[in-house]
Amino acid sequence: MVFEMFIKDYESPPKMEVRYEYPISCWQHPFDISSDLDYYIDASGFTYSGEKSDFDNPISNLTLRQKIPMGYKTLILLRRYFILDKTGIIWKNSQTIGYGGSTESEVYD
Repeated sequence: MVFEMFIKDYESPPKMEVRYEYPISCWQHPFDISSDLDYYIDASGFTYSGEKSDFDNPISNLTLRQKIPMGYKTLILLRRYFILDKTGIIWKNSQTIGYGGSTESEVYD
C-alpha cells in the first residue's frame, strides 16, 4: 500500500540518468523498452545496456575500470526481466524463464 501511494505522488517517473559511459560500443539506456540488450551495472549510477560479455571480469576489464573509477564502490551487474511504471508491466524480457522451469508468462501474468 505504501508503494502504491509513493508511485501516485509522481506525475512523471524520477529521471534515471546514465552516469558511466560504458559499454563504449552501445549507447542504449538500461530502461529503454525498445532495446534488446539485457545487462547493465549499477555502481551508484547506471551504465548503458550491453551484452553479458561486456561485463565479464570487471576487475580485469581495463575499459570498464577506466569508465567506473574503482575504490569504495559496489558493482552490481543487473539483468532486465521486466520494466514497470505506475500502470504495471510495460516491458518483459522474452527470454525470461520463471522459477522451477515455468515460462515467464506463467510467472508474471
